[in-house]
Amino acid sequence: MAAMEIGAHAMGLLAIHFEVSDIFAAVERILKSGAKVGRPKKQIELGFYECSFQDPDGNEFELIQPL
Repeated sequence: MAAMEIGAHAMGLLAIHFEVSDIFAAVERILKSGAKVGRPKKQIELGFYECSFQDPDGNEFELIQPL
């Protein structure tokens, strides 16, 4: 994280994750809505599937599904 001077304005990162029970079905629904969706990835060491997507304004979100 970069240092910030006192009084300076900075925009931070905000991550929003949605936990779903079936990530593959959720991806299909999101694709049908026209959003840009990445391919679900299995994170074995962390114990979940994850997939990012963007809304029409370009905001990025993540879906997660515990294994």
